Parts: sequence; C-alpha cells; structure tokens
Amino acid sequence: EVYMEGSMLNDIIREILKLKNYQYGCNEQTASRLLAALMDKKITEQLGKKYLEDDNIIKLLNRLEKTQNKEGSWGWWSGNAWNHWMTIYITSALHEAKKAGFSTPALNKALSFIIQNTETLSRQNLIFTLQVLAESEVPFDFETPLAQIDTAQLDLYERFMTIRVKQKLGREYSLDSLYQYQQKN
Repeated sequence: EVYMEGSMLNDIIREILKLKNYQYGCNEQTASRLLAALMDKKITEQLGKKYLEDDNIIKLLNRLEKTQNKEGSWGWWSGNAWNHWMTIYITSALHEAKKAGFSTPALNKALSFIIQNTETLSRQNLIFTLQVLAESEVPFDFETPLAQIDTAQLDLYERFMTIRVKQKLGREYSLDSLYQYQQKN
C-alpha cells in the first residue's frame, strides 16, 4: 500500500492499529501488541483525548503472565523452553507497561530470572539485557559485563546500545569509536 500524508502521525496510528489487531498470538506477537497498545495510549493522551482501551492492555498483560514459565522466563509459546531474547523482549514490554501505570508481578519475576542468567549470553543479547536492566533500575553489578563489552569489537548498533546503557547508568562514555562512521560532504 502507498499512502501520502501531511503528518507521520497518521501513518504511525495506522500501523499501530494493524499491530494491535494482529491475529496471531505467540509470546513475541503478544508483547508487540502490548507495545502497540501502550503507544496508542500515549499518543491518544498526548492529543488530549481519553484512552478507552486500558482493558485490552490488561488482557495482554494477563496473557503474558499466564505464558510465563515458572522460573520467570518465556519461550515462543506457553510451556516452551526459555529463550533469552524472548524473555528480554517481553520484560522490556512489561517495563514499558509499568512506566504507563500498569503493574504485573511477571516483571519482577522476569528481572530476577534475567539477573541470574547473564553469564553465558552472546554479546548482542548481553547488551540488550544490560539495557533492560538499566532501564528497569534494578540492583545489578554492571561493571564486569560492561568491561567485557568495552574490549569487544562492536558493530555500530552495539556501540549505540552500549552508550545508551552507560548514559542510563550515569557512567562515562566516549563517542570516539563512532567518528569512523561520520560522513562528510
């Protein structure tokens, strides 16, 4: 489909609606629908209107609570073995819900699980994990993983994510490694 609008807002709202009404329901899709509903709520309220779909957000939160594994993780589907990326993605969505005023015990359970399972992560999963932990402001020793990341060869996205984590934690960071990507005309 091709659209022409005078504002990106209408495009964003249209895409949020598509995502909110997405018919499939694995855990990743449920978390994505939750994020879309939270964005819809934020936009609606920023426009000075009353958001009337809090019950949908609560329904999505309840679904994610029910599909959470006993130890605090998630797989792709209810009852699946834990998947680290899935657990981090859903935890991030639950944190966004908390910031919007929706609480769930699944968030604290997930954060506890994540803290206990950071030792063997791939670099990209580790960076995403540190971002979620920093955003959630949970007690965690960031020093060792940040030192490990600082000595690694990072791609551009990983560099930006690491800087974001350091900013959130109030730590020093350098933009020197980004200058190689600077383009001059």
